[in-house]
Amino acid sequence: MKKKKMTIVIALIILIMTVIIVIPKKEYKNEIQEENITNVKDMAFFIQNTDGLYQEEETIPENYILNTEKSVCSNGAVPIYREGEVVLTNLKSKNTQCFLYFDPANASSTILATIKETTTRTSFAGTNGSSTTGKIYKENTDEGTTYYYTGAPTDNYVKFANHYWRIIRINENGSIRMIYSGNVGTIGSNKETVLANGYNDSTTGYLKYGNSAFSYASNDSKYVGFQYESNGTKYNSKILDVLLNWYEIYIENKGYDKYIDDSAGFCGDRTAYTDDTGTEIETDTSTTKTYYGAYIRNNTNKTPLFSCPNSDDLYKTKVGLITAEEVAYAGGVFYSANTSYYLYTGYRYWTMSPSFYDDYTNEDGVDEGKHARLVDINENGSMGYGNAYDPGEGVRPVINLKAGLELSGDGTIDTPYEVIEAGE
Repeated sequence: MKKKKMTIVIALIILIMTVIIVIPKKEYKNEIQEENITNVKDMAFFIQNTDGLYQEEETIPENYILNTEKSVCSNGAVPIYREGEVVLTNLKSKNTQCFLYFDPANASSTILATIKETTTRTSFAGTNGSSTTGKIYKENTDEGTTYYYTGAPTDNYVKFANHYWRIIRINENGSIRMIYSGNVGTIGSNKETVLANGYNDSTTGYLKYGNSAFSYASNDSKYVGFQYESNGTKYNSKILDVLLNWYEIYIENKGYDKYIDDSAGFCGDRTAYTDDTGTEIETDTSTTKTYYGAYIRNNTNKTPLFSCPNSDDLYKTKVGLITAEEVAYAGGVFYSANTSYYLYTGYRYWTMSPSFYDDYTNEDGVDEGKHARLVDINENGSMGYGNAYDPGEGVRPVINLKAGLELSGDGTIDTPYEVIEAGE
């Protein structure tokens, strides 16, 4: 009997010890899954100098942003940058050591520091209207690396110069390319609705700066140009004049010009082909029908290209339009509806990419004349084409913020990125 009682007592002691040991261990694991870095004992900090090299520092530096691609930790821990603090996620051991690299805070590094996943796209045959919040896409180009948004992100909003914007991409030179999304005062308290992905703006027109023809005429292939030459003289397209007027009123005269990059440029590729397969380059664009590079790449081949094939077609202006390539990378496809991605508005608006030039005869055999045509975004979010002389297409200015600017915010509708000391 004594032996049986002793066995029961021993079993109870073991059970109690198990509870004492196991429960704290479980709590410990939960406790250290994620924590802010406060103990620098096992951390090494490196900051980037002006020559691009890194030197070690004793503490986390101010006015620097964590470089998540270079930074590395042991035991599978992952360092991220959240709301101005370095946080270790997937932390499973207190013996974790980290080498953390920091770059000087600027516009692009601030944005990239909030991103949870950087990835690439390999197919552009189908539309993309899915939620991509927390994700950014990367593409290597002839000029370097560009990071772009696709689908329906909810973290690419900017408030600048009393207007809302959506970030298209981080250019290769680090500047931030963004598309006009309305006047702050006009939108007012409706921002949650108006700025949301999928909003149909066809009756309100908040997301555009009115309508305009692309060019002053359409009966010559030269009118596909954002700028063009005639008899040795350079001319602006009509839409460029509209954009320059908008820029003068809302950017230059308001003191925001100093924040705008003018080196990235805007590509309006006029590489010409004799047919829609792109097999033969056209040198004389006065033929019956001429196809241009953006049409071949994005309609025929579904292979968009950020790099500008011809330096003469890279316009170094301070304001421009989105390109067909940028629409394709964002999730748009020729003749395929997409009412979910961030470029959808419910009406047609211009890109600055030439589509084709033709001498058109309709199905009844009537010659309707020659027409220069540009790629546009249709009412259903698909890419199509419009007559350069059509005055009914929307205008959405695109600008590039300088790379060296410091931003606040997290890119959401409620807390959009804002330029610090922008005077807003």
